[in-house]
Parts: sequence; C-alpha cells; structure tokens
Amino acid sequence: MKAIPDETHDPSARSWVESANVADSDFPIQNLPFGVFRKRDGGSSARVGIAIGDSIVDITQLRSGGILTVADDVSAAAEACESNSLNSLMALGARPRRALRRRIFALLGTEASPADRKAVSQHLIPQSDVEMLLPACWQAVPA
Repeated sequence: MKAIPDETHDPSARSWVESANVADSDFPIQNLPFGVFRKRDGGSSARVGIAIGDSIVDITQLRSGGILTVADDVSAAAEACESNSLNSLMALGARPRRALRRRIFALLGTEASPADRKAVSQHLIPQSDVEMLLPACWQAVPA
C-alpha cells in the first residue's frame, strides 16, 4: 500500500462541501491549494484563499471570525495570509503551513461540528465570483 503523506491526503476523506466530493473535482478535500484571489465586484482587494470544490475559503475572513486562533502555528500561518501574496506564508516554513492546512481540512471535513460548518460556510465564495490572481490557476503549496 502506498504511504499517505498525512491525514489530509487520505483518499477516503470527504467534505461537507458537496462539490468537493464530485469524482472529477479539481479541488477535493485532499487538494487544498492556496492562491490569491479578488472578488469580481471591483471594490475588493486581493487576498489569500484555499480552493475547495467550486468555492474559495477566504482565510482572512476565517481568521477575523476567530476560527483560526486554535494554535500558535495555525494563528501565525493565518496571519501571514492577510496579504495579497503567498510570500509571507511561504516564508514561515512548512510547520505553520501544515498546521493551517490541517485546521482547514478539519473544518471542511464531514466530521466538522455544525457550528464550524456554519462559521466556515459564511466565508465560502463561489469560484465564479472571483478572479484568480496568483497563480494564474490554483496551485498546491508543498506540505
């Protein structure tokens, strides 16, 4: 059997975001790529998000809602996402990035509490409502 890098890559994992569970989804729960986006409404600034199914999780909004203040590494990585680039996040190194990925994975997984699902769902943005700025398409950030 092939080794799984960590629990966030478990092929049997499912998300409560139904579009992430579609067989040909580019962004299932096992692929939570970071990227920079801006809402198409014209007045919003660029910020960091994570793709899931046909949506984007707005990391800045999750952080301001207090959802990402559970551990030092998660908090540090979420704070680094309050930018219009991935530079600050990447500069932190792998440990904080992995901690944030694990927290997002837990929040999006089928075992997330109803309160967490409700909180996160308020910060899901349809991909059709955003411009992808960096990279031109979403990319996986190394674990």
